[in-house]
Amino acid sequence: MAFVIDLFHQVVYEYDRHTAVADYTDQWPQYNVYDPKGRWIGCTNAVCEAS
Repeated sequence: MAFVIDLFHQVVYEYDRHTAVADYTDQWPQYNVYDPKGRWIGCTNAVCEAS
């Protein structure tokens, strides 16, 4: 698994062995998506709550 799950990085969704992990280390959470092998395949690009 290439991603870390801890207090600031939590799994929020799993589907078909793909995993979405919320990163709470910044002011607004960012969601990273990983494939079944744990490789990063994308993320949200929101920079504030309004976006």
